[in-house]
Amino acid sequence: MGGIKIFYSIVLEMKALQPGVYLEFPGKKIHGFLFNAIKEANEKLSQHVHDILDLKPFTVSPIFGTRYGGPTYIEEGKIYRIRATFLEDKLFEFFASKVMRDKILKNKLSIGAIEFLVNKVILDTSRSEWSSIFSPKYFLQENREFKTEITLSFITPTLFRTGDLHLSNPNAEIMFSGLFNKFNKYSDLKLDESIAEKLKAINISKEDIKVRKVYFDKFYLQGFTGDVTFVVDESFKEDKELLTAFNLLSEFSYYSGVGYKTTMGLGQVKVSKES
Repeated sequence: MGGIKIFYSIVLEMKALQPGVYLEFPGKKIHGFLFNAIKEANEKLSQHVHDILDLKPFTVSPIFGTRYGGPTYIEEGKIYRIRATFLEDKLFEFFASKVMRDKILKNKLSIGAIEFLVNKVILDTSRSEWSSIFSPKYFLQENREFKTEITLSFITPTLFRTGDLHLSNPNAEIMFSGLFNKFNKYSDLKLDESIAEKLKAINISKEDIKVRKVYFDKFYLQGFTGDVTFVVDESFKEDKELLTAFNLLSEFSYYSGVGYKTTMGLGQVKVSKES
């Protein structure tokens, strides 16, 4: 890609080698699997990622097609899919090479106490809507007209943390501020700091959401899933700088995740096709 920064979304299709159950939200186990895979590939890199206290450069999904509010039952011989996204090239390269090697050698991989075999490593959108790559520079080159209204679909429970509080409803200001900070940390194309204040002109015009609980080992978190439509305030609809940021950050959310515990499967989001 000639040195242009790319963000990645990769899907693993896996065959369960045994039956089992995850009593808690499986995103935590998948988080552990990813870290172990990176550590096996490059211990120094895994330590670097571990040491990042905030705005980590990856997300994982739960197991697609399973319910989020209770135990996740795994059937022997059944095919399952999980997803991981990466905001750093090296992290993607080591993880992708590790799972491709596991596929070729038919190495077993463990997610918690359950073993799987890698069936497919999916890297393109034609084979999964959750697999893709994204270059901010290419996106801006290919898009000249930007939308003033965008609907995002929140697929896994999403919530926001501010201090000791957990907010389980959509919040445009917190969300776009978080996306702005994460984008500027990992993108080679930086948004000007002056845009941060303008992001307050993004509002919620419509929402069709449901409250969802996810259970971890000793606690649960409450978030929302569903569709939320964001719109730029009337007085800013001709502001090209803000519209660029609004559209760019909305696309970026697919790779960065939104809100709290995106590294454990929460806050998986994508731009709605209706947008």
